[in-house]
Amino acid sequence: MRGIRWVGYGIVAFIVVLALVVSPASIRARTAKDKDEPPLWRVPIKQLAHVSIAFRLCIYCLQIDYIDDSTLAVTLLTTDMSTSALKTGAPGVSGPYKYRMTFLDAKSGQVRATHDWESPMMYFHIMPTHNGKFIVETFGEITLYSQEFVALQRLKFAEPGFLSSNIDRVVLSWDGRTFCIASARSNEMTVKLFDADTFAPISSWSTSLPSPMWFVAASDDGVAVSSDNKASFASVDHPWRTLFTGAKDPILSLLSVNFANNDVLLMTRGNRVIGVDRGGAQLFQTELNPKQFSLATRSSRGGHAFMAQTDDFLLAYQSQFAIPASMATAPDEIGVYDSRNGHAIFHRSVLAQNERPIGSIAISPDANFVAVLSGGLGNQTDGTVEVFRIPQVDGVN
Repeated sequence: MRGIRWVGYGIVAFIVVLALVVSPASIRARTAKDKDEPPLWRVPIKQLAHVSIAFRLCIYCLQIDYIDDSTLAVTLLTTDMSTSALKTGAPGVSGPYKYRMTFLDAKSGQVRATHDWESPMMYFHIMPTHNGKFIVETFGEITLYSQEFVALQRLKFAEPGFLSSNIDRVVLSWDGRTFCIASARSNEMTVKLFDADTFAPISSWSTSLPSPMWFVAASDDGVAVSSDNKASFASVDHPWRTLFTGAKDPILSLLSVNFANNDVLLMTRGNRVIGVDRGGAQLFQTELNPKQFSLATRSSRGGHAFMAQTDDFLLAYQSQFAIPASMATAPDEIGVYDSRNGHAIFHRSVLAQNERPIGSIAISPDANFVAVLSGGLGNQTDGTVEVFRIPQVDGVN
């Protein structure tokens, strides 16, 4: 059974931002010079860890994120397992599963530190908070660590669920100072907001769920939930209020939410990213590649910029039926946008090792760098970490 649990996890976590592709023709000309500039540095995955698993077979087999502005963390599943064993649950697939985290210097790619982890199940999620700390989520538990890998806080919660209507999802806020645990039980949801340093509860809210597909996001003092093409927001000093309602559509009703900062909520619908304030007033609408489908956005922890995730229309549609975003393509191109107005500030092509490689991407807290981790298809385990410099945002950097 464990050998196939990743399918259920895909339902829980497919909104995780892993493959980010933005390629609208309207911004190619203005940023063409970025395409000619090489990455700041590039490191093959094989130099960081021995990886024997095909990346497309689990959600968190490869992860990349900035612990802080100067430290990039690369986390890889290193347990020896064959593709056939994973598909059939053959002997040798059961845990514990081993992961290696490598801290790289964000400007040079030099290794700063490594740490090996074990998880009883193939569910291991790294979430950087702030000031160099990060949360490790395993199945039904989260632990806060220092950059020296010292455990600071721990919290157990109900299991994320496996092909079930009862799901508990942990979501970190845009700046890493709070996190929420959203608990869905049939058609009802309770969202609890916690301090990311002390794990102390801040507030909680309850709401109905008109659809089994839903998204949740956290700010420093509130939460947003989207379901059935409607996005709502609640804060510690204000009850639920609807920020957006769109026309019903079997595809476009997949509406994700994410905070760019405490004042701007980002929503994706079709190939558009819509920015609204806490009262629901629209601030901007950015159109992405018209031939692709936007699943989610990811913000810099400084709140100045965001990246938009897009994917081929077919795969995005299938994602509603349990195919996780991590099984989408790694980016052929990267797009970064100003959180104030949705304007493109960076766009370029990146290394594509295969026709449809699997990948993960991250933006530094100060929005100065973008990191891309791309892996191979099938039984291939080759991959590369690349880092690119983002042009300064006028009036911010």
